Amino acid sequence: MAGRLRAFISSTMTDLRNERRSVVRALEAANIQPLNAETMSPDGGRSWDTICAAIDDCHLFILLQGESYGYIPQTGPGAGRGISVTHMEYERAREKGLVVLPFQKRPPLAPVRGEDDARRRDAFREAVGSWETGAFVRQFDLAEDLGDAVRDAIMDLYESSFLRTLTRERDTALTAAHGAAVGMARSAGPEDGAARLSAAAWPLLAGLARGLLPMLPGGTTVAGILDAMRWSVPTPSSIAAARAAVDTARAAGFDPQQAVLLAGAGMSLRAGYPGIQVLWRLLLDALAARHGGSVMGTHRDFHDVLTVAEHDLGRDAVVERLCQAMSPPQSVSPTLAHLIAVRRTPVIFTTNYDDLFERACDQQGLTPIILTPLDDGYGKTWPARPGGDGPVIFKIDGSVTAPSTLVLTQDDLRRAAGATWFWERVAQSIRGRWMVVAGHALRDPSAQRLMGLRAAPAGGLMVGPSLDRITLRLFDLTPVDIDADSFMAMISSDDHGSGLQGSEGSG
Repeated sequence: MAGRLRAFISSTMTDLRNERRSVVRALEAANIQPLNAETMSPDGGRSWDTICAAIDDCHLFILLQGESYGYIPQTGPGAGRGISVTHMEYERAREKGLVVLPFQKRPPLAPVRGEDDARRRDAFREAVGSWETGAFVRQFDLAEDLGDAVRDAIMDLYESSFLRTLTRERDTALTAAHGAAVGMARSAGPEDGAARLSAAAWPLLAGLARGLLPMLPGGTTVAGILDAMRWSVPTPSSIAAARAAVDTARAAGFDPQQAVLLAGAGMSLRAGYPGIQVLWRLLLDALAARHGGSVMGTHRDFHDVLTVAEHDLGRDAVVERLCQAMSPPQSVSPTLAHLIAVRRTPVIFTTNYDDLFERACDQQGLTPIILTPLDDGYGKTWPARPGGDGPVIFKIDGSVTAPSTLVLTQDDLRRAAGATWFWERVAQSIRGRWMVVAGHALRDPSAQRLMGLRAAPAGGLMVGPSLDRITLRLFDLTPVDIDADSFMAMISSDDHGSGLQGSEGSG
C-alpha cells in the first residue's frame, strides 16, 4: 500500500494536550501522517467504530500515558469492561499488529484524580512495559522532551533493523488488507464499484476517474484511481476555485500537453518519502558520533551540512545515508500525479533525488530520456536517443540510482551550474512554454535559474499550497490551491470529455 507512514496517537485528552501537539509536530516533520481524535470528522458512525477504523489503517501506535488513567465508558462500546478508552485503543492496536511506541510521563507523587484512578493508571503502565508482553518504554517530563523522544524513535525506523522489520511487516499486512477491500469494490464491475465507492466517500471524483482510465495501465479501475486519491480528496470549493484558475489559464494559452512540469519535494512527500529532516538527522548523528558531540545547528544550509559531512565522513558515507533516508520502512510508489505526468507532460524538471518519475514510466512501458548536469552521457545524443517515447526528464540534482550524478555539496553545485550543455538543453525545452510548478518552494538557486530561462509571454501555474505573493509575481505564477493528484486528474479528464465539476452532483 503506497503512501505515507501513518501513526495513531492515543492518550488521555485533558492532561496531555500540549504533549499531543508536540508529537504531531515531530511526526509531520518526518512526513508521517498523524491520526487522532482531533483529526476525525463526523461521518454518522459511532465514535468507537471510527477510532477502530483509523487504528486499523495505521502502521504505528504512539501511546502517551500521563497523570490519569482516562475515561471508562459506562454505556456503549466497552461498557462493563472497567478499562479506559485509551486502554481499549491500546488493546486494538496490539490485536491488529501495529508497532507500539509507548511514552510515559513521570507521574506526580500524589494522585491527581483519586486513588482508584491512580491504581488503574499504574497497573496500565506496568502492563504496557512488562517483560512478558510489553514494549520498551521511554519516559519524559515535558512536552518538549516528548518531542525529542518521538524524533529519536522515528530515527530508529531508519537505523534499527528490528523496528524497520516490524514496520515493514505491518505495511505488508496493510497492503494485503487494502488490496482485498479494493477487490471487493471491484467485484461488481468498474461502474458498480465506482458507484459504491463514490457514494461512501468520493462523489466528486467518480466522473473524473472514468476519464482517466484510457491514460493508465491496463487493469486500472475507477475504484483503484479513487483509492489512490483517498488521502487528498479536495473539497467542492477548492475544486471550483481550481477549475476557475485552470479555465482562465486556458483562455490565456495554457495547453496541458505542451506545458512543462517542475516537480519539487512535495510530490515525493505525497508518495511517502520522508522529509529532508530525516537525512539531516542521519548526517548530524554520524558527525556527532565522529566528533564526540554536536558539530553544527539545524539552521545551516543543507548543502553546507553535506559539504562538511563529505569532508569528515567521505562521499560514500554521505551517499549511504542518503540511500538510508530514501529507504523508508513502508512501500513507496509513484502517485497518480506521477503516472499521469509522464504520459501527458513532454518535459519534466525535478530537483528530487528519487526515481518516482522513472518508475512511473516503467510501469506504463515508456522509455524516458533522462538528463543530469553531472553526467553528460545522455546529453551528447539528446534528443536522438533511441526509444525515447516517454518524457524528457531533467534531474537537476541528479538521481539516487546513479550516485555519480548527485548534486550534494557546494562543489557539486558549482560543477552543476557550469554544465553548459545541460542548461542549454534546459533553455531549449522551457523557452516560451507554460510552466506547472508542483510541490516546489522555488528557493534553491537551480530552480530559480530554471524559472529565469522562461521567455515572455509564457505563464505558469503553482499547484498546491501557494507561495508568498512576491514569489508568485516574480515568476508570473497563478496559484491553483489543489493537490497535484487532483490537478493532473482534472486536466487529463478535461481532455477526455469528463471534466470535474465543483458540485455534489458531478459524481
